[in-house]
Amino acid sequence: MIALDPRPSLVFGIVAATGTHIEPFVDVFSALLRKYGYEPVSIQLTELLLEHVIEPGSLVWNNEGERIEKLMTAGDRLREKLQHGDAMALLGVLGITKKRQGLSSTKPYAFVLRQLKHPDESYTLRQIYGDRLFVLALYSTYSERLRHLTGLRNIKPEVAKALMQRDEEDVRKPLGQRTRDTFELGDVFFRLDESAQAEAERFLNLIFGAPDLSPRLHEHAMYLAYAASLRSADLSRQVGATITNQYGDVLGVGANDVPSPQGGQYWPSSDDRRDHALGFDSNHEHKLKIARDVFERTQPDKRDDAAAYSTFLIALNESLLFDITEYGRAVHAEMDAVLTCARTGAATRGARLFCTTFPCHNCAKHLVDAGIVEVQYVEAYPKSMASSLHSDAIYWEEDAAPGSMPGRRTVFKHYVGIGPRRYMDLFSLTLSSGRRVKRKNKEGKISLWDRESAEPRVPSEVSSLDLERLALEALTAAIRGSS
Repeated sequence: MIALDPRPSLVFGIVAATGTHIEPFVDVFSALLRKYGYEPVSIQLTELLLEHVIEPGSLVWNNEGERIEKLMTAGDRLREKLQHGDAMALLGVLGITKKRQGLSSTKPYAFVLRQLKHPDESYTLRQIYGDRLFVLALYSTYSERLRHLTGLRNIKPEVAKALMQRDEEDVRKPLGQRTRDTFELGDVFFRLDESAQAEAERFLNLIFGAPDLSPRLHEHAMYLAYAASLRSADLSRQVGATITNQYGDVLGVGANDVPSPQGGQYWPSSDDRRDHALGFDSNHEHKLKIARDVFERTQPDKRDDAAAYSTFLIALNESLLFDITEYGRAVHAEMDAVLTCARTGAATRGARLFCTTFPCHNCAKHLVDAGIVEVQYVEAYPKSMASSLHSDAIYWEEDAAPGSMPGRRTVFKHYVGIGPRRYMDLFSLTLSSGRRVKRKNKEGKISLWDRESAEPRVPSEVSSLDLERLALEALTAAIRGSS
C-alpha cells in the first residue's frame, strides 16, 4: 500500500515591483523547499492569462519591453472586464487545481505564484488558503531594478523607466497594477542581496517549527509599531511607530490620532473628541476650502456654476494640492513616539525608529532634529517629500545613487524580516493557528528537529478544496457574464 504524506500543501505568493530580479531568489527558494521534503510547483499568472483568456496569436511583441508592457495591459483589461481586482488570483487558483491533478499524492507540494499585483489577489488567496498562504514581498532599490531592466533584460532606459513609473502610478487605478498596496501586505519582506538566501532559510525554519528561533530586535520593534497602530481611530489610516535605543530597549511608541489635553492622545470615553467622534476629517474639509477659494479667485464669473466647480475638482483630484496633510488634527505616529519620549524623559539622540508607514516630510525633519539615526518602514508614502527637501540630512536607500554612503545622515530603509501579520503565528509557541511547538524534551534539552520530516505550522487544507471550487465557479461566471 502506498503511504500518503499527511503534510498539507503550501502556497507562496510573490510580489515585487517591476524590474525586480526575482528569478535567482525563486530558484534558491525552490531548492530550499526540497530540503524540507516539499516539491515546488511554479504557477506563472501571465502564462495562465495567455492560456485561458487571451485569444491565441492576438498578443505579439517585438522585444522584452513590449512584452512586459502588453502583459501589464492585458492584466489590467482582465480586471476591468470582470470588474474583479482578484481576477488574476482566480486564474492562479485555476492553475493550482489543474497542476494538482497531475501530481503524486505521496509527497507534499508548495505552489509558488508569480506574481501578485493587486491587493484583492492577496485577500482572495488568503480567504481560500488561509494561513497556508504566505506572501513574499521582494525588495530591490530603484537603481537596482533599472539596472536589471536595461542590462539583463536589454530594455532601453526610457522604456524601462516608463514601465517602472507605470507600476507606481497604477496604484491610483482601482483595477490597475497596485503593486505598492500589495507589497505592504507581505507576510515576510526580503531584501534581494547577499542576505536573501539565509533569510529565506530562516523563514522556512520558522514555518516548519524550528525550536531555536526567536524574533530579532527590529522584528520585535516593528511588531510593537503595528500593535500601537491598532489603537488609532484616524479616519484615513492606522499608523504606528516604535523608538528603541541601540540595545533594543523601547523608549516610546506612538500612533496617529488626535492629542488630548495635558498630554497624550484620547482614549475611548465620554470626553472623546477625535475625528471619528466629530464625524469629519478636518484636513479634507480644509483642502476643499482651499480648492473653493482658488476656483472663485481664478473663475469669478463661474462661482455659482456647480457643474464648472465639479469639473474643477475633478481636475484637481490628482494634483499636489490634494496631497496636503498639514491641516489634520491627528498627531502623526512618529511624532507621538518622539513626544512620548519627551514626556517620560527618554533621550532620542542615537535612537532608531520603526514605523509601519514611511514618514511624511513634516515628521521626517523632526526625526532628524531629534537625533534619530535610522528609520525602518513597511508601507511607502509617495506624498512624502522627505528625501527631496532634506537630502542633506536624510539618506534614503531607495533613492540613493549606487555606491553612495550615508555619512552622518539619518538612514531611511525598507524593513526586512517577518511581517507583523504573521509575527504571532511564527514566533509564539502556543498561539499559532497551526500546531504548537515544544522547545525542550522531558530531559530538559532542546527538542530534536529534522527539517525533512517537520510539519509546517499551518492548519489542514481540507476546507480549501471547497473554497477553490467556489472561486473557479465565480471566475467562470464572471467570464461568461463579460463576454
